[in-house]
Amino acid sequence: MKTLFVTFGGGEKRYRAAARRIARQASDTGLFCDTWAVTDLDMYNFAPRLGEHRPFIERSPHGYGYWLWKPYLLDAACNAGFDHVVYADAGCVLNLSSRTPRSRLQDYLELATEHGITLMALQHPERQYTKRDTWECIGLTDEQLDQPQCVGGVLTLRADRAPDLLREWIRWCTTDNYHLLDDSPSALPELPEFVAHRHDQTILSCIAKRSELPVIADETYFDGAWDTDGATKPIWAVRHRWGTSWPIRGAARRLRYRREVKEWKRSKTAS
Repeated sequence: MKTLFVTFGGGEKRYRAAARRIARQASDTGLFCDTWAVTDLDMYNFAPRLGEHRPFIERSPHGYGYWLWKPYLLDAACNAGFDHVVYADAGCVLNLSSRTPRSRLQDYLELATEHGITLMALQHPERQYTKRDTWECIGLTDEQLDQPQCVGGVLTLRADRAPDLLREWIRWCTTDNYHLLDDSPSALPELPEFVAHRHDQTILSCIAKRSELPVIADETYFDGAWDTDGATKPIWAVRHRWGTSWPIRGAARRLRYRREVKEWKRSKTAS
């Protein structure tokens, strides 16, 4: 099977460097036939159809058009002659140096072969992170609103089965002048528990629920337990937005140190 690895990093130089860094990681594993390290500087080259929405993207810098590029980029990847596409945000790192996480990545590929896409679930329910106009328009039930939202930053797709899903994702993202995607207020009053809208991730998650796609528990984030619970999982969402390598050993210790530094800086600012 031919598998393509895709990532995106845009804006500051460090984000673009992070995209190149994880693409190098992917290439070094020997598990991928090719890698795409896409940035804001070349995203229209990789996904030419995205150019139709350039005015919206330019006036909506947050996420480069609220991450509208993602379904377009994945659609282009699925039409590039590969069997599978693995997508991970540039802030992720790959934990693929040993047999067990490599085997788990193979599980993701097999799930995608069966269902078109492998999706993971976060801890928070849909009703907290989907604005009302979006879930009303897509047609979620009360029961589905109580189900956890899906992860949008790590996805595995079967190239010949995912295009219908991707086209629907694009359709909802661009409906009503991008209203279901962006941060414009809902016409309908929000639920009391609503926290924030999650844009492309929200719409993908709503489609998955309405289509009754299977979802596995999140295997990308292990706060304080990267070296234990995360040791057997292939993709870590550590938000390492730099071009430097991220040695897997001691990951939990480094993340704890990073949090402590941030807390110290906040305390100094407050004082």
